[in-house]
Amino acid sequence: MPDAESAHATDVAVDGAAAASSAATEEPTQIAFGWRWADGLLDWAWRHPRVLLAIALVVAVLARLVLVIRSNALIDGDEAMVGIQAEHILRGDFPTYYYGQAYMGSLETYLIAILFRLFGPSPWAMRAVPILLALALVYLTWRLAYALLPHDSRATPLLAGLAALFAAAPPLYDAVTELRMWGGQIEVYVIILALLLATVEMSQRLREGARAFELARRWAVWGFLAGLGIWVNPLIVYGLITAILWLAFPYARRIYERLRHPADADMPPERLTSAAPILAMIPGLLVGGLPAWIYAIQHNAENLLVYVSQPTASAASAEAARQGRLVLGAQITAHYAGCIAPQVLNGMMPAEPLRYWLPLRLLLLIPPLAGILCAIWLVSRSPKTEGWRMRAGLPLLFGAVITAVFCLGTSAWAASKNCEYDLAGRYAVPLVLVEPFLLLALFALPCAWQGVRQLPRRPPAPLSRRTLTRCWRIALLALLLGGAIQFGTYFVSDAQAAFQSPLYRSISQNQTQLYDYLQAHDIHYAWCNHWIGNIVTFRTNGQTICADYYDQVVKGGIQRPPGTLQAVSRADRPSFILARVNPHPILAQELDAQGIPYTIAVLPEAGVTIIMPARTVNPASVVAGLAQDYGANS
Repeated sequence: MPDAESAHATDVAVDGAAAASSAATEEPTQIAFGWRWADGLLDWAWRHPRVLLAIALVVAVLARLVLVIRSNALIDGDEAMVGIQAEHILRGDFPTYYYGQAYMGSLETYLIAILFRLFGPSPWAMRAVPILLALALVYLTWRLAYALLPHDSRATPLLAGLAALFAAAPPLYDAVTELRMWGGQIEVYVIILALLLATVEMSQRLREGARAFELARRWAVWGFLAGLGIWVNPLIVYGLITAILWLAFPYARRIYERLRHPADADMPPERLTSAAPILAMIPGLLVGGLPAWIYAIQHNAENLLVYVSQPTASAASAEAARQGRLVLGAQITAHYAGCIAPQVLNGMMPAEPLRYWLPLRLLLLIPPLAGILCAIWLVSRSPKTEGWRMRAGLPLLFGAVITAVFCLGTSAWAASKNCEYDLAGRYAVPLVLVEPFLLLALFALPCAWQGVRQLPRRPPAPLSRRTLTRCWRIALLALLLGGAIQFGTYFVSDAQAAFQSPLYRSISQNQTQLYDYLQAHDIHYAWCNHWIGNIVTFRTNGQTICADYYDQVVKGGIQRPPGTLQAVSRADRPSFILARVNPHPILAQELDAQGIPYTIAVLPEAGVTIIMPARTVNPASVVAGLAQDYGANS
């Protein structure tokens, strides 16, 4: 575990404070804020480098509990599907992937099943899994910060602790997404961070001439993480591309040295066979992704096609696709730059009223944008420039990879729709994994400002101590105040709206009235749209099974959970649950027209209407009534 005395060497420079008498001639070596409390905090963090990590771990749990409690552990239909899978695991069914989508591994589902076994099925137990995984996210952020920051700076423990605190309470939009159980969301974030950390450490050891055995061990770990990520979620491609590009440089350097000095007797044997340890990645890859490889053998590599192909964006699904791939890409890029990336960086929720929140969100966007500019300046400056060093290249590369994959591919075609729908924002959330390090680049502000002043070819002038401390104060306040404000939004945001599905925003926070009614009237089978039906099936532990005839049969959607459509079709007099409070819905009018008696109950607290027909109704004869639910978001 890294500490204040042992962290990894670094590449990119940020100036520190010098004594006033020698500021013009000596290299700045230490950050100083000129405030007693801030300098005391810096010294305290140096003496106790792990305490800030411990605080961040506590904050991570408390911050997420605030959101879960305020939303009453509200889950949407897709998350309920994960809960149904976990219940099926406890009954002896062992899925490899999310039902109907052979590319989102069921690791999360098995973790949830463990808690269900211990505490019983509930949304609260489900939310406990991402909360616990957030601890790993915070720890890995702290470790990666130590790997990127300079080992010889007294500020490193403080800055690494600030990075961990940011990961503990990220922008609201990202915190909500991390809590989502959509089939490997936070799991893949943890794996990506672990992969980036393994990459940074291995690249450093390559530069230091590590022996073949050590490199083989590191490659085995790297391969395990890559394989695990390939099984869990396709978002791992962001980490894989970044890691491969980052490792290509030290390996290319070794190959160049070998070609330049083929007969160098002083070159260690490990450096002459530096490519051999890469083979250790193969067994790691096979073990980490074992469920994926077994599934691929059994299903003609169906699950791996997502990594080598792009989905087709039809004109029916994306209007921009009618005008060609170029127009679709341009619209995706415009929405990515205009709303998706900003909401990841500043935490803006799509359902927020702009007249209240827009000024604050624009203000919160300034620090990460300034951090990106400082990081770019750090990477572009000469290695010979004096100063305190930090690796800003990896965070920038990761952000660039996300941007390129998101905008140039068609997987995020839903981003071409209006920003208020937020149908593809989750694909960009991995940006938040490196946002803490981009914010740390704000401590390059003194050097960056001096570099800007020299652009008109002015003679270089040393920075005064006053300028240095002012710039560092600005950076520190930006991190502390920005983080405090972000955490404050957890308490004042609309938590119920935050956890609604981006595809269906009409789920009631309290559905006790619905479950009580179903139990009191012995309703065990019902036709219902899957956004509510999955929740009912999960919350009743299968006592009431719901199926979505309109989506699965009329619209040709995925038939999931397995067997529910057939079960409801065979049932005697299944009821209808409509996601609206209306005593005269279209479906009731259709039953009247067919002369079918029924009982209707409007449940305003649950936001639904239940119709119990006196005889079995063919759902094909009331399609218009079933379709009415799919206008609930319009």
